[in-house]
Amino acid sequence: MKSSLTVGLLLLSTLLACSHPNEKRNVFPMALKEYNTALLWKNFNVAFSYLDYKDARGEAARLRRRSEKLRVVEVEPLESTIAPDGDSATALVRFSWYEEADLTVQKGSELQHWKRIEGEWRMSGRKLPKDESMDPSPFLPKKSKKPPSKPDPDADDDS
Repeated sequence: MKSSLTVGLLLLSTLLACSHPNEKRNVFPMALKEYNTALLWKNFNVAFSYLDYKDARGEAARLRRRSEKLRVVEVEPLESTIAPDGDSATALVRFSWYEEADLTVQKGSELQHWKRIEGEWRMSGRKLPKDESMDPSPFLPKKSKKPPSKPDPDADDDS
C-alpha cells in the first residue's frame, strides 16, 4: 500500500514537472500573475515575452531603463475583466515601489490591456486608470501637476 502511494506521488510529480511552461500563457489569471511577478523580480526576459506592442523592443527598453532607478516591492491585481468574446481583457494592477534616490515607498496603478493571440495572452498596452484619484504606476508617465489658475486681474468683478 505504501509503495503504491509512493509510486502514485512520483508519477504525479513527474507529470506536473513535465507540463509545458507556456500553459501559463493560455489562462489569463496565470499570464497576468506571471507578467507582473516578472516585473517585480526584474525578470525582463519573461516580462518582455508577454509584450505585444507594435514597438515591443522600444517598450522593453523603456521598461528596463525605468526599472534601473526603482525597486518594485509589491504587485497587486485589483480587478480583471475578460471580454465576452474571450479574446481581450483588462486588469487594474497596483504597484508599490521605491526610487533608489529617496527610498520613500510609493503606490500607483495602471490599467493593463491584454489580448489573446494564437491562444496565448499578451499584454498589449497600459494606461492611467479611469479613477483620476489613483496615482500612476512607475511604468507610466507621472501626472502633470498643473499650478492653480490665477484670477484674471482684468476680469470684471460683479460683486
